[in-house]
Amino acid sequence: MESGAIRGKHGTPRVERGVIRDRRDRKARGPATRDREEFHFKGLDACIADVALAVRPTLNVVDASRVMLTGGPRGNGGSRYAELGMQILCPDIVAADAAAAKAFGASPGSFEYIGRAAALKLGTDDLDSLDIRRIVL
Repeated sequence: MESGAIRGKHGTPRVERGVIRDRRDRKARGPATRDREEFHFKGLDACIADVALAVRPTLNVVDASRVMLTGGPRGNGGSRYAELGMQILCPDIVAADAAAAKAFGASPGSFEYIGRAAALKLGTDDLDSLDIRRIVL
């Protein structure tokens, strides 16, 4: 998976690394994402949450060692990055993205797809209900 927990959707910063994988992982994302126009037409937040219905990983890893701040999702010569040196490991796909949102200074509630995935009972976006441990290496 590419490093980068903050992704861009037409200029808007997004956090979506747990629920949706990078472009190379087409098999895991399934047929709904193969047609990008349809994906955008139906609404990205709804499609991102729906993809998690088909893909149930046992461990979700958000690699935020180096995150892209601008120029996403592929990057270019003018892209800016931040070295955060952080990874989020979680069996709950929704909690992983909620924790990533919080780690990057945003409220998990500000991302519609996180709320949709929680409503679909794919996991929890209530981080206070979890036993979160920070491990410093």
